[in-house]
Amino acid sequence: MLASGAVLDWPDRAVVVDKHSTGGIGDKTSLILAPLMACCGLQVPMMMVCGFLLGIAGQVVKLCTDNAMQLDVDDALRGHVFAVQDSLFWIAFVLAMTLSATVIPDDGHLPGLVLAGSAVYVLGLVAHAAIGRRTRSSG
Repeated sequence: MLASGAVLDWPDRAVVVDKHSTGGIGDKTSLILAPLMACCGLQVPMMMVCGFLLGIAGQVVKLCTDNAMQLDVDDALRGHVFAVQDSLFWIAFVLAMTLSATVIPDDGHLPGLVLAGSAVYVLGLVAHAAIGRRTRSSG
C-alpha cells in the first residue's frame, strides 16, 4: 500500500501523522483534529486539505449571502448592493492574503493561522444562526 499514490519525504524526519478518513464531506473529526495536532508541532499533510476546505467554505458563505441579497434587496438597489458586496469581499480576500504572506514563516508552517481562519468561519456561523433565530421569532 505504501507504493500506491504519492509518498512524501520529510527532510527533518519530524513526526508525521495523518488521519485517513472513509471519505465524505461530513468528516468533522479530521477538520478539528488536524489543526490541533499541527499546533502541537506534528507534521500533518492533511493541513493542505483543510486549507482547501476553508476556501470552499468561503465560497459557500459568499453564495449564501448572494442568495440572501437576491431575496431581501429591492430590485432597484440590487446591482449597487452586489457591487459593494463584491468589492468588500475581494478587498478582504486580498488583505487576508497579504497578511498571511507577511505572517507565515519561510518554512510555511503556521497552523495557528488555519485555526484563526476556522474560528472566523465558526463565529460567522454562530452570528448567522443567532440572527436567523431572531428574525424567525419576530416574523
